[in-house]
Amino acid sequence: MLQVRYDMRAHGRSGRPLNKIDYTSQKFVADFVAVVKGFERENPYLLGWSLGGETIATDIAHCPAGYLSGIIYVSALPYIGEIMMDMAKEHLRDLRPGLVTEDVKEALTARIDFVDSTINGCNASGWGVRVLWVGELSHVNANDVENALTREQDPEPLFAAGREGLKLLHIYGDADQQLDNVVAETQVTQRFVNKKVVVIKGGGHAVFYEFQDQVVEEIVAFVTR
Repeated sequence: MLQVRYDMRAHGRSGRPLNKIDYTSQKFVADFVAVVKGFERENPYLLGWSLGGETIATDIAHCPAGYLSGIIYVSALPYIGEIMMDMAKEHLRDLRPGLVTEDVKEALTARIDFVDSTINGCNASGWGVRVLWVGELSHVNANDVENALTREQDPEPLFAAGREGLKLLHIYGDADQQLDNVVAETQVTQRFVNKKVVVIKGGGHAVFYEFQDQVVEEIVAFVTR
């Protein structure tokens, strides 16, 4: 089973366009299609965590029916829109100003706090992991964050795909400090007729890191059944 990981635009080593016009659904679909073609894949599964990847599922839902074999949400923010305010817990709402500020000190503090709140008991994760994640997040500047969080999306094709049978696996922890994942389950997951929801007791926002074996087991079972 070939796994392909890529950085969405304005993240990691992908391009960092400055203008809002470069953050349309069509642009994100083109990115994904280019990766799929480049690795000669057909009908892939899409797995994404939080904002990074899962909002893209809403873009890709505009592709013809059957393009995806299934979607895997991991602590997912399903689409950009009003749902963000409903899902964001107080800690995440408090962090947003620091994530979009140009003030270097405030921005770094916000990114450290953001990383620390992804892992419950973050000190147990190891210093190296925390430094690595903060460094990666610091590479995403204020303009990148603002463009990613304010781009326009239409979730209706995603809902339609769910009603038509597109497979969905929704994994989240019940101790997520950043997102109220029950909102996504209620507003989005319930629209999928072919779905499985896995709630991991004690899992934080980075549930894939804290409960790696359980998450991997669920994913493998989902894509092979």
